[in-house]
Amino acid sequence: MKRIALILIYNLYVSFICAQTNYYLEDKTFNEDGYTYQADVIGIMVQLYNQDNQWVGRSPKYKVDGSPFFQPEYGYIESYDEESWLDSEKKMSTIANSTLTSMEKDMVKGREFTLMLHINSTTGKVDDVMFSFSNLGPFASIPVSTYRKMELQIKDQLFYNLTDDGRKLTYIFTWNSIEF
Repeated sequence: MKRIALILIYNLYVSFICAQTNYYLEDKTFNEDGYTYQADVIGIMVQLYNQDNQWVGRSPKYKVDGSPFFQPEYGYIESYDEESWLDSEKKMSTIANSTLTSMEKDMVKGREFTLMLHINSTTGKVDDVMFSFSNLGPFASIPVSTYRKMELQIKDQLFYNLTDDGRKLTYIFTWNSIEF
């Protein structure tokens, strides 16, 4: 009987230790220390972003006449040069890895999440950052404050060299998947 009780207590203790908080099971607004984030849950996918973002839910348009911008069916309109894109790819990965704790890194090893960026078409700096991940995976147990740190570092460190075509738009949308 003692053995059964000890096994039961041990199992409860282990399940308590291993339980992770899932912050993003439903649409939720996070009012944190001087900033507000919104988590929009669509099925099992979470889109997490700062409510101060100016381009969320708005499509890029041409500045001249306000007509919508779409990439052509064949070909591709370059909005920034490849060198700055490659540099930004490396920086995003470095920022994401350096922001997570060692426990969080172990938790997300082999997984990926998506960063969506809205780039200022005048300066080449990042205006808005949006995170997308499954609410069934380990990224859902990472607190908003960690994503906030990533956002601030991305806005501070990333810069894109814009093309003439990129400067014609209200903003430039790009995304990147980061694998840990």
